[in-house]
Amino acid sequence: MFFATRGQMKAVAAAHIAALLAWRSWHDGDRLGFALFDDAELTLQRCRSPKLTLHALLAEIVRFNQALPERYAQEPATSLPLHDVLQRTLSQIPKGSWLAVISDFHDLNPQTDALMAALRRRCDITAFVVLDDLHLRLPGRGNLAARYQHQHVSFTLTPALRDQIKQSVSARLAQQQNRLSRLGIEVRHIVVGDPLLPQLQRGDDHAGKRL
Repeated sequence: MFFATRGQMKAVAAAHIAALLAWRSWHDGDRLGFALFDDAELTLQRCRSPKLTLHALLAEIVRFNQALPERYAQEPATSLPLHDVLQRTLSQIPKGSWLAVISDFHDLNPQTDALMAALRRRCDITAFVVLDDLHLRLPGRGNLAARYQHQHVSFTLTPALRDQIKQSVSARLAQQQNRLSRLGIEVRHIVVGDPLLPQLQRGDDHAGKRL
């Protein structure tokens, strides 16, 4: 989530989406709860009046995001997986509610599937998949550099390699969407380099008409 090639990082976009949805709850008078987490910490709040919850949520969003630059200068040693967070929140989500899960969903696994299926039986779920669209904007030729876990590499981009990268990322996103859709989850792809509000407003009954 601490990544972007233009505009805002995925974690910042996720924070903005959460804040916009929270303000929507305040506007509609719906009860609001939240779970915010990074690789090391989870903060959890049961559903209550948005008048009691909104400011706490916004403050926690700011706190988590301000910790990112210092915490992720190096690759984190441990990670708090999505399925662990879902397990801890399962009993606190009221039946008949709407659950927005905002993530890049890089760590989907059978445990996540089972927990998402259990949640789907008791509430509606929308998965907001935040992504960088670099794979759609790669030039036909040029030199690129990449860094991951203290390893650096540079390589020459050819039209064939560009197409291979595009197909690989597009296939992964499609597989991810199919996996979530089979569980009855609505999937919304959010491109972090584009304005967020129009993307949220586009054809979504929960997040769109009054934002």
